[in-house]
Amino acid sequence: MSSVQKNAADLHISNLVDCPKCGTSNPQGTRHCVNCGASLAGIAPRAAKPIAEKKGFFSRLFKRK
Repeated sequence: MSSVQKNAADLHISNLVDCPKCGTSNPQGTRHCVNCGASLAGIAPRAAKPIAEKKGFFSRLFKRK
């Protein structure tokens, strides 16, 4: 596995920091935005959102819970 693939596999949604200037998602620990170069010092990573359960076709068709 190459280092690029390994680094991409280590990134999780909860480990991303949104740039306050342009809104681009950046890996946690980076000092500057990869898109616009704005400083990311003191910016907290985004909170992980719970994954909603996806209902199947028949559950939606017959509105079962």
